[in-house]
Amino acid sequence: NNKKGSGKPKYIVGNDIASSDNDYEPLADALIYEPLPYKTALAQGATHVVMLRSRPDGVDVTGKTSIFEKMILHRFFKRKNKLPDIYKYMRRHGHKKLYAKQVIELNEASNDANSNIMAIAVPPGSPEVTKLETGREAIFEGVRRGFARAYDCLVEDPKERGRGEIVAKQCLPDEILEYDPMLIDAGNVSAFEYFLNEKEGYEYPPTFGKTALEANLPR
Repeated sequence: NNKKGSGKPKYIVGNDIASSDNDYEPLADALIYEPLPYKTALAQGATHVVMLRSRPDGVDVTGKTSIFEKMILHRFFKRKNKLPDIYKYMRRHGHKKLYAKQVIELNEASNDANSNIMAIAVPPGSPEVTKLETGREAIFEGVRRGFARAYDCLVEDPKERGRGEIVAKQCLPDEILEYDPMLIDAGNVSAFEYFLNEKEGYEYPPTFGKTALEANLPR
């Protein structure tokens, strides 16, 4: 049982395991053996799969392991939990090689008209939000890029494809960055809605709070 969150790398959850009878096992992220879990979805009966990838197309996902990561891998897998095989697997970048392999498989499936799998990733060259990023603007821009790409890929009306960036700015306007949500006690509404209600001269986008059907927009 995972007791609480931790600040460890995303593939590790260790000290936070608690059990009164020592009947537990170490937990680790699926990144190790299934970084893109579309095969599990299909095996469990999914008829179609949309895989949202957080890294841009064309990025080298096999990268080098940092000194910090090497230390964590040694401490967590080899020394603490006595899992030398997993330690060796990760030191040899087995998980990263598998990730790269799955990216290729997903891209090939996405270009197959008879496939039931579709992968979505932001375009090559898109800025990435780093793992340790905490700045609101950088994270917000990353979310908006992802929204724009998903819109272009999923909207049914061919005339709408390519307008993702425009629609993203309508649904996720710049005004979101003009307030600090930590300083707003909005009750049962979102901090953004509260901010807009208090902001003089701001008019809600005509689609605010509406589904595509309600707003008579392409779906």
